Amino acid sequence: MATVLARIQQLQDMGLVDAHLRRHYIMKEASSGESFSILLLTFCTDVSTVFVKMDAVLNDNEVDYRYLNEDCMKLEGYARGIGALRLMSACLDLHQASKICSRDWCLRSLNEAKSEYASLKTQIDAILQMEWATLSESERAQVYDAF
Repeated sequence: MATVLARIQQLQDMGLVDAHLRRHYIMKEASSGESFSILLLTFCTDVSTVFVKMDAVLNDNEVDYRYLNEDCMKLEGYARGIGALRLMSACLDLHQASKICSRDWCLRSLNEAKSEYASLKTQIDAILQMEWATLSESERAQVYDAF
């Protein structure tokens, strides 16, 4: 537990996340051991899915900014849910760009959001490796079942 908390503290010190992630980790002790791993895996899956959709929308001849706005709100929610500060900031910029219907600004902002996500994902992967080592076989099975 101390190792994961130390890694989360590093992420906070880097400005990648706020205290939300620490709270989620501490809450796992009150619920099930695999809940934190499932949260992080769900976050990564959801964000990746939205990025694919956004790429498709922005590469279409006629950009549907209404649809893009909805995806921005989803992405903001996912980032807010774990306290991913820099990703949240990039999402807010992307949302502003989509509101004024600027494809160029949207593309730049989407690339920035992807870059922030890539930085965070590397750290999440390291945390998941540490977490995986602490899970029992039944907890690992539950993680597999969730995906």
